[in-house]
Amino acid sequence: MNTSIILLDKTREELIDLILDLQKRNKELEEKLNELEVKQKQKELPKFVKPNIRKRHHKSGQKIGHRGTNRPLLQQIDENIEQTLVVCPHCQSKLAEPIETVEHIQEDIIPAKVKVTKFLRQCYWCSYYSEIVDAPYHDTEIPCGRIGPNVLIQSAILKYSHCLPIRK
Repeated sequence: MNTSIILLDKTREELIDLILDLQKRNKELEEKLNELEVKQKQKELPKFVKPNIRKRHHKSGQKIGHRGTNRPLLQQIDENIEQTLVVCPHCQSKLAEPIETVEHIQEDIIPAKVKVTKFLRQCYWCSYYSEIVDAPYHDTEIPCGRIGPNVLIQSAILKYSHCLPIRK
């Protein structure tokens, strides 16, 4: 309503000048818009080039609270290796009987056969240091690992030499 009152007050020549000014301004803005569109198209990558951004719509992995799954432990143990200490590795003082035994079961592949080894590492009380001392790990034991060195080596060869994914 206010614009119609303003336009009524102006003469015909003023309105024609106003229209011409608006048309000129419109043409300038259209040229700027075309220039921006050309620049935008130049910035776009060809279709065969993948962008560096990965689109993930959900978090990978299991949902919170999902119960984990492991391979069932084998009941047949092929070899028992007992790891003991006679003297404290720190102070070389003689140790008494073990106070605890830490059990660790590890599965490994021997060509055409699975070998299961139970490592029994003895824990002793050192009266000199007043602390518990563990026997050292065996040469073929991988601490906290359920699979042995041969399986790890074979899986590394399959992954890096034969380019197989971990899943396979």
